Amino acid sequence: MSVDFAELTLPRAYANLLRFYRQSEQKLGRIEQFYAIAGYTVCLRFAGQALVPQLTSALSHLATTPTSLPDLVVCLADQQSSGIAMPPAAWAPGMYSTAQARLYFHLNEQDQRQESFMPRFRLGLFAIADSALYPPNAQAAPLRHILVWWLAQQGLYGLHVAAVGNAEGAVLIVGSGGAGKSTTAIACLQAGFTYIGDDFCVLGFDPAPRIHSLYSSGKLRDDSRQWLKPHEAAARELGGKGKMIYQWHTQFKSQLPRSLPIRAILLPRISGATATTARSASPGEAFTALTTTTLRVLSLPAPAVSRVVGAISRLTRQVPCYHLALGSETTQIPGGISSILEQHRP
Repeated sequence: MSVDFAELTLPRAYANLLRFYRQSEQKLGRIEQFYAIAGYTVCLRFAGQALVPQLTSALSHLATTPTSLPDLVVCLADQQSSGIAMPPAAWAPGMYSTAQARLYFHLNEQDQRQESFMPRFRLGLFAIADSALYPPNAQAAPLRHILVWWLAQQGLYGLHVAAVGNAEGAVLIVGSGGAGKSTTAIACLQAGFTYIGDDFCVLGFDPAPRIHSLYSSGKLRDDSRQWLKPHEAAARELGGKGKMIYQWHTQFKSQLPRSLPIRAILLPRISGATATTARSASPGEAFTALTTTTLRVLSLPAPAVSRVVGAISRLTRQVPCYHLALGSETTQIPGGISSILEQHRP
């Protein structure tokens, strides 16, 4: 009888990581921040101050009142500020899980990061050698691995989409890099639309499809951000990747709702024409685009992946889908999306 090594080594690694956090907290003290994510309360429990700025900025729009019984607790510590040695990684970088997904573990070689989650205890663990190593792209979407693992336990699904709208609902904007997803979302934000996110959001059914905000950050390529000059104070370079990260929670706080019903799915492409136009797309086209981009960024075991695919299939059958040909006049994009939202008012 063979035994998966993860069944033997992952629980030990999780226990070592928890011990590292507790020792760090004992030395540096505890700082707690609470967030409302998709109707649940998440507590980030820091050992000391070092990691707080890097891991809370993109979540600030979801801040909520403390509770003694959060739905998820994530404990966070870094080796540099505590002086306590992180537990060594016993295997190669990557994502690991035990049978029946009783425990998840992710190792990142670049910044010596370890992340883990045990559903039974609703407890996530995050450790890094030095808070200064946490890269800007991760700060734009902090704790995504742990949050996606936990959301899957709640019947919620992370999607690689942007989402904007109005008080009555949102459209999902689907596309790989360079399709115009972020440009469209941020152009709508500037035009007064509500903004759920520009890169990663959370899908739920209650019972109708609903999109939940996770991060308030936005990303734009250097050649797409000329019209954002007034907001450069909110920007930070994305580590040599030719992009800038914008944190919108201070400048556009009133336009950042926690969730909205989904009214339509848009598949953008840069057309080269001046005007922005829309035409119907099939559920199959939307399904292919959504699964292709989403599965590329998720780290989930096969059973969870099949549930995500099933949720995307259900979504694309329930809401109308459109191709959106983006014109060169960026200011015209919001008008095209307004027309679609108006067609599908409740």
